Amino acid sequence: MQTARDPPVSRQAHVAGDLGALRTDNDIGRYQRLDRLLSRLQAFKIANLCVPDDLDKALERQSAAMGISKSDLAREALKRYLRVAEFRTLRSRSVARAQAGGINTDDDVFEVLQKK
Repeated sequence: MQTARDPPVSRQAHVAGDLGALRTDNDIGRYQRLDRLLSRLQAFKIANLCVPDDLDKALERQSAAMGISKSDLAREALKRYLRVAEFRTLRSRSVARAQAGGINTDDDVFEVLQKK
């Protein structure tokens, strides 16, 4: 706990990582939380999206129902969408390659696998 004689820990001490300037365990805890937050934020880029009103309202309702932020929900939905899109791209390439090799049906796949 800070006493009246101790000057408050400066923001510069927190930002610069000067642990010696921290006076108490509470200050160190605050520094560690701030450090974790800053580290996490550095991994993100900000992207502004324009969405129609109905989509924004649906995002608001669903995020409230899930107890997460609209940003978290949109980020997770975008990740899922991109994974599905990547899967579809890989699948179409694989199907084209298999068809070029004479594999057109599930039975053809199982036949090739049993030969190996």
